[in-house]
Amino acid sequence: MSSKIDLASLELLKTDSTWLAEAKSEPIFMVSPFHEFLTDMMAKDKKGFFRLGVSHLDAYKQIWGEPAFIFEGKYPWKTWIFKLAEGEHLVLYTDKDGGTSFEYAGPITPSDEAFDKAVCILNAIKDDVHVRKEPDVEFGM
Repeated sequence: MSSKIDLASLELLKTDSTWLAEAKSEPIFMVSPFHEFLTDMMAKDKKGFFRLGVSHLDAYKQIWGEPAFIFEGKYPWKTWIFKLAEGEHLVLYTDKDGGTSFEYAGPITPSDEAFDKAVCILNAIKDDVHVRKEPDVEFGM
């Protein structure tokens, strides 16, 4: 699978917040091999790694429409759920004040298919969603 994916083509799960209790999702940083992937990204592309944690709420709404539901916590987390493989999902939470976080829902060890697809999604978000332009120092900016 390529390193990125067309974000608009993702299959979204339309459900409500009761799905979370059954899914028992975990922060992706706590799930191997996602932990290794994110640790490697942090070492090689620190700006990209931290860009994943920034709220891109308006961009996400343009790409996927309204979230599946709003999970009420410290912030009203707008939540999108992406199907990775049968019984495996990537959960994206975002709020303008709270940033963005990701969770994995599925077996303890993600399938190769689910891991590869999630990596493609994360890379596409990191590289293509709201990338700030660096000033062009050549022109005195």
